[in-house]
Amino acid sequence: MTNPDGSGPENSSDLTINRPEHAPQLEETREIENPKTGTMNKVPNMESERYRAIMRHQAGAVTVVATGDPGARAGLTATAVASVSDKPPALLVCVGRETQAHGLIGQMRVFSVNLLSSEQQAVADLFAGRDGVSGEDRFRGSDWRVGAAGAPILDGALATLECRLTDQHAFSTHTIFIGQVIDGLFRAEVSPLLYFRGDYWDVGAR
Repeated sequence: MTNPDGSGPENSSDLTINRPEHAPQLEETREIENPKTGTMNKVPNMESERYRAIMRHQAGAVTVVATGDPGARAGLTATAVASVSDKPPALLVCVGRETQAHGLIGQMRVFSVNLLSSEQQAVADLFAGRDGVSGEDRFRGSDWRVGAAGAPILDGALATLECRLTDQHAFSTHTIFIGQVIDGLFRAEVSPLLYFRGDYWDVGAR
């Protein structure tokens, strides 16, 4: 799962993050101006471990980002998904460059974001690579169809959004993919699957 807190299923072997050689290296300290006094103070940079611990407290909807043609599909569990605009409807997803889906999204130019329901924790685990399953094998055992633009769509999800890739930006170990939403649907009768403090949460059961 590509999630900034670095905990839980996003630490699967399929999503192991290796910092590329060209990634910017942060200094141990940096100077910040005190707005009240105008003085410059040296403060330590945020450590990765501390950052991940903090981000574990940000609850996020659990999604599966998927792309590819039947027989050659790839997908991953992700919480790093956000709306960008409603005119036109657009969203972004952050995908690690080491994942199988990364290159395929750029190649296919279409992808889907499937918001999982509270009944689909097993799907989340599968696409997070917890069972060591990868590629097309992750799509077995659940119902998928081909969307209007050709992206894989998960039947039974809380909501689905099919996107056409419009832009992308590399940052460190990840790429931010921006997609214009061309189709979507939702099921109002089911509750969402959330990820919070390293565990799944069912809103309807709490």
